[in-house]
Amino acid sequence: MGDPENRKSRREYKVSVFGDGGVGKSCLAIQYSQSIYNDDYDPTMEDSHRKQTVVDNDTALMDILDTAAQEELEHEASTYHRTRGKDGFMLVYSIANKKSFEKITELHQLILRQTEKKSAPIVLVGNKTDLDSERQVTFEEGHALAETLGGKFLETSAKNRVNVDECFTELIREIRRCDPGYQAPEPPKKAGLCASCAIM
Repeated sequence: MGDPENRKSRREYKVSVFGDGGVGKSCLAIQYSQSIYNDDYDPTMEDSHRKQTVVDNDTALMDILDTAAQEELEHEASTYHRTRGKDGFMLVYSIANKKSFEKITELHQLILRQTEKKSAPIVLVGNKTDLDSERQVTFEEGHALAETLGGKFLETSAKNRVNVDECFTELIREIRRCDPGYQAPEPPKKAGLCASCAIM
């Protein structure tokens, strides 16, 4: 059966990863869930990945929907399952592709329309920092957009596993922060000295 307190604190987080084609959505999800870099992943496939982790002393089971090649803006009706029932969203662009960055605002608006909410827990990710010599989007531009959207911002490299865990960790924190019913577990108690040890 396990520890009741451990079961109480455990929670499944359903998230979707959105972004233009070729920005590395699948690579990020696979690198996070399997610690594998797969540059040959079929971008037309839609897949899900799961990983159990611990964030701030609380267990979380991540259920990650890796959305397929970017058709969301043209076919909103087909994206219902990609947004409804999701706890949070990761919006990904490539720092070496300005067009993918410019689509982020449209994707964010799509999410708000589909969820019928004024805001949603998000993390904005500028992926492919391994292509810094080809950079088209500055760190400052990414940070400013994240502030406008009301979310956190990180730059990552799925290829070199830079900030991959961190971007999903921040998404969990954003979801918890926006959840009025979430209660953080009490920090573990430090073992005290026994009376005989204290005397010595």
